[in-house]
Formats: sequence, structure tokens, C-alpha cells
Amino acid sequence: MSVSNCSFPRQGDTEPAPVADSGSETDTDSDTSPDDDVDSKWALAGEVREKLGLVIPDIDHIEETVDKSEASRLYKEVRGKDLYKRWLESSNSEKLLVYYQTGKTDVLGGVSPLSDLCLGASHDFLNHHDKTMVLLWCSSQFCGEPQEGYKSCHKRPNTMMGSLATQLITACRKEDLPMEGLEKYNDFAVTRNITNRLELFKMLVRQIPYDYKLACVIDDVCYFDQPGLRDGACQVFEFLLSLDKDKDVKAKVSMFFTSTVKPKLVYDYFQGPDRTIIYNDS
Repeated sequence: MSVSNCSFPRQGDTEPAPVADSGSETDTDSDTSPDDDVDSKWALAGEVREKLGLVIPDIDHIEETVDKSEASRLYKEVRGKDLYKRWLESSNSEKLLVYYQTGKTDVLGGVSPLSDLCLGASHDFLNHHDKTMVLLWCSSQFCGEPQEGYKSCHKRPNTMMGSLATQLITACRKEDLPMEGLEKYNDFAVTRNITNRLELFKMLVRQIPYDYKLACVIDDVCYFDQPGLRDGACQVFEFLLSLDKDKDVKAKVSMFFTSTVKPKLVYDYFQGPDRTIIYNDS
């Protein structure tokens, strides 16, 4: 079970090399050990993660976050539905979309009720399986004042993809999973490009073993249906929602999306009554 909150050594943080015994023989042709290789690999992962921009949500305190408000009622109602249980319990890749029937854009207690639902879904997923990773993007992630979470210029598809990639690197590091190929992305000029971020993400997902489950939990996807964001968002969502069709992806990859209104950008991917929960708060 993996939560995206472990730390990496920063560039320059290295342990002092052990002093060789003056009475022992040394092999000058072999001055690196397997431990050195591991340290180097994790240091590289930390450097790439920093270049992507670290945005890690806190999903460790769901019981403190979801209080006795509409957010709590929504979470409890949705988690009792059969579709939610299937998304949570299935051994296959699953997609689930939850959105308001009439549309709702206000925040309650500083956090969107849908953000709390995403926190709850992440918490449930992590605690339901042994080998699990969750990547979380919440609409309230950037807000100082609650309403700014919906208007922030930082909430762009490229930023979201950078956040998901940094979380994936963190989760792979915690689970001691392979991350071959990171060298290419240890460059700001490379990692700032959204196409390269997608390639990095795909490269890492393809290295996750068969017995793992990965969930991407994305909050309020309708936010991205606006000029200046729509094209990049379409590229990101098409990529994420097609991972389960990638023959080189071995792990089970599931998606959990929420929206305050019916999301035009992604709705076609959730066609059918078995992939959508419509919440009526009237």
C-alpha cells in the first residue's frame, strides 16, 4: 500500500564514503557497490521529481477532513453504491465518474464536497488492496482562499500532469519499483513540456508489475473545459483514460473522476450506466 508522501535525498545530499581498512586489499577496478547504484538511482528520481514541481496532496487525514457536512453525506452515499464498490473491489481496470445532476460550483467549509469525495475514494482504495498506488488531483489543491482553487492560473493540464508524475515517482520509490529511463527527464527544458510529461508517466506505468493496482483520482474535471485549458486537458485525459488499453501496461490502472457538472471533455469515456454515478443534491 503506497501513499505519495515519502521523501527523497536532494541533490548534493550524500552519505560519506566508508573508510577502507588500511590492512585490507582494495580493488581499484570496482569502486562502486550495489548500494551505491541504489543511492544513485533514488537521487536521480528525486532530482527529476523536483524538476517536475512537487505537488503532493495530503490524504492521510480523511477522517479529519470529511466532517458532518454535505461533503460527508455525499461521500457516504456514493461509497454505498454498487458501482463504487465494483470500482474499489474489482481485480480489473475500472472507470467511474461522479457528477452533480443539476450542477454545483460553491465550496463548503473551504473545500469542494467533490474534493472530499476524492479524498475518501483515495483513502478507501489505498486501504482495500495490498499493492496499491493512488495519484490524486483535487480542485482545492492550490487555494489559499477557497474560491481561488477554481480560478488559479496554476491549475493547468501541464501542472496536473506534473503533479501526477511526481506522485508516481514517489510511489514507485516507496514500493522499490523499477524506474529505468529517468535520465532523459533530468532536465527542466524536457520536463516542462506536457508531451514529455506524458511520455515519462507512461514509461513509469509500464514498469509497474502485474500484481499492482494504480488509481488516478481527478477532481472536478469540468474546470478544464474553458478556453486556454481545453486542448491540453483533452490531450491529458485521452492519455489517462487509454492507459488500460496499452498492451505494455501490466498493472491494473483505474480512474475515478468527479465533476460539478456533466463533463463534456471526458463523458464519452464513461458512456453507459455502469460507469457513471449522478448525484442529485436537491
